[in-house]
Amino acid sequence: MAMQRIPLDSGETMTFVPAALSDVEAPPSFVLKAPTRRDRERMEYALLEEGLRHHSEEDMRDTTIDELCRLWDVSKEDPQVQRVLGYWKALDDYIEEVKALAIEAEAARDAGEDGPPELAPFAHPDRDVVNQLLQDLAESSDILRRMSVDEIRWNKEFPRFAIAHCVKRWTGLSKNPRLHAGIVEIDSVCDMQDEMVEKFGDAGRTALNELAATVMRRFYLDRSAEKNSKSPAPSAPTPQATKEAGSDADHGKSPASASSSETPGE
Repeated sequence: MAMQRIPLDSGETMTFVPAALSDVEAPPSFVLKAPTRRDRERMEYALLEEGLRHHSEEDMRDTTIDELCRLWDVSKEDPQVQRVLGYWKALDDYIEEVKALAIEAEAARDAGEDGPPELAPFAHPDRDVVNQLLQDLAESSDILRRMSVDEIRWNKEFPRFAIAHCVKRWTGLSKNPRLHAGIVEIDSVCDMQDEMVEKFGDAGRTALNELAATVMRRFYLDRSAEKNSKSPAPSAPTPQATKEAGSDADHGKSPASASSSETPGE
């Protein structure tokens, strides 16, 4: 795996204006620094100090299967366990198709050609049964409940910490960022988020997602790779403020999320 480039200094800055607010007269803009390796480490230490924990999708799924076997007193060869694993496999395969189709569609747009046909919404015969089983498991397992709460906190707080450690200043909002030791205070980030939503509604929420994704690319992606990627690097957890086709909303990260009535492609 190629080593990701992280700037030696944060002199490279960019001004970011969310596309979601492109129709707004004088939209808010954000000046972002190019975080150094030390900046990234400083942010990660701050996350640890805050007591935030992130569980990988693999860890969530492994724990779900372990708890299912323990609480239902079955082995991993049990038909119910195999049904869950089969459902996850089908869902993963569908999501890979969504990703591949998105790349193909973007290439077609760049070439001025018609894109590929859209995929049908995800469907699986075991969906309702599996989701109910996982919901029952979530209600029965203290371990899974704690992990799910960890993920809820992480998904809410991680973007705030990333913004705080990457944004130098913003304009177009009523309050300027409050800084401490060169880092925007978390309360100041929260005030900015509240104002964006209050002022612009759903467009403001989308703009915040765009800002968070751009910030994480600044932390985790090579500058050249950033030009060709629309997603944070795999090592950078993605904020989940909205659900999109191919999002983590139904990837089986937790029984609670897996029981959602929404699936990619709907």
